[in-house]
Amino acid sequence: MTTATSPFATTIVFTEPGIADGTAAVRFAYRQPGTGLWYLLAEPGPGEAVAETMVAMDALLARDPSLAQLAAMPPGRGAQRESPGSSWSVFSIAARGAERAAEATAEAEVEAETGERVAALARRRIDLANTTGACVALAGIVALVIGGFMVLTVKQPAPLYGFAANLALGVPVIAVGLWLLICGIAGGASPRARPILLAALPIIALAVLPLLRPSEAGPLIEVLTAAWPDLLADGWRSAVRQRWHGVSIDQGLFALVALALLWRAVAVAFLGRRLAKEQARAA
Repeated sequence: MTTATSPFATTIVFTEPGIADGTAAVRFAYRQPGTGLWYLLAEPGPGEAVAETMVAMDALLARDPSLAQLAAMPPGRGAQRESPGSSWSVFSIAARGAERAAEATAEAEVEAETGERVAALARRRIDLANTTGACVALAGIVALVIGGFMVLTVKQPAPLYGFAANLALGVPVIAVGLWLLICGIAGGASPRARPILLAALPIIALAVLPLLRPSEAGPLIEVLTAAWPDLLADGWRSAVRQRWHGVSIDQGLFALVALALLWRAVAVAFLGRRLAKEQARAA
């Protein structure tokens, strides 16, 4: 043994139990900055937590003489190799720490960006659902008021469909208003597409009904004129009864509202799927 390695041979090192009993080979070694303590490990990943055994260097040199090549390594340096027979590659502990810090910073930035995307998607989905729910609930309140006004004010003596005119006209409008109000409240409370789709059902029915039951006027104008015959002057009555390619004004209005609700329902569902994917990626 040379003079350079004699003090090295008597050095006490921290290592893994497998290296101490000879079942594992040293592939990663370093000295702590400042203290100069030696750590000999089988892998670079676990760190000092697995180096729970203290042993004299000469016991390891007897099994692996290539460890003598590390004798001159100063504190703050480390060395690693692919296998016991390969050459050592020396590195700086500070440089390795900077690399790990940079990797940790990059990972933190990626997590922050993912969190921002998740929060933005959640806000967009909630805002869209809340806005749609508020509009639907407001339409339901308006329908409830109109239906209640019909029940209280319509005085036609002749029954409609076997019922008193005020009930035959007002109760269906109240039912639609109540349905829209419930769907609107549900849509605002839970950002999902189902309440919006359910709210669109009566609007779709009002848009499709004139196709199944052709009449001179659309369903809205027909109900209003049946409830209050003198509501519109003759000129306005003729104007609102005009059809464009067979589509009445209120029928077209209901179709536009239904399409808007369906589009918003699809948008809420799409944002929900994107949100689920981003959350799964972040996890």
